[in-house]
Amino acid sequence: MAWAAPLFLGTPLFSGDGWSYVATGYLTGHGQSPYVVTPEVLPPLLRSGVSPRWIDTPSPYGALPLEWGALFSQMTHNPWLLLLAYRVFALIGLAVVAWAVPRLARRGGHDPVDASALVVASPFVLAHGIGGLHNDLPMVGLMLVAGVGWNADSVGSVTINGSVATCRRRCS
Repeated sequence: MAWAAPLFLGTPLFSGDGWSYVATGYLTGHGQSPYVVTPEVLPPLLRSGVSPRWIDTPSPYGALPLEWGALFSQMTHNPWLLLLAYRVFALIGLAVVAWAVPRLARRGGHDPVDASALVVASPFVLAHGIGGLHNDLPMVGLMLVAGVGWNADSVGSVTINGSVATCRRRCS
């Protein structure tokens, strides 16, 4: 997985969504609801990477990525450092996926090494999740953790899945 290191440090691949995460996380961290206030109110340095298509659109993102960005926006105003913070978020998601996949494979009677190679080390997962800087990896990781915790008597797993599915908070 060392070959993925350049993906961590480079500009976002295939999408400018990472810059939207930076902008909406910054809004959240500075007391503005990204569901009401759009990135166009931010200084040029923080909004310049946001696609013109999304610059005046309220955030579609849930609470977890917004709060992650809010936390780091209290430490820096540098959009590149904020972008790296979201890459760390994606790497944490990948680590959670890497923890859950072999457990689920074993439960399903499949080889955990093959499953991990197919899912965790997949160039598509790395290019999209780390290089493309999408917040999908942490969400997938949470869903897989719920799957690992699932058994016929477990209500907690259903609760986690429901929480992830409805994890969009209205910040007014």
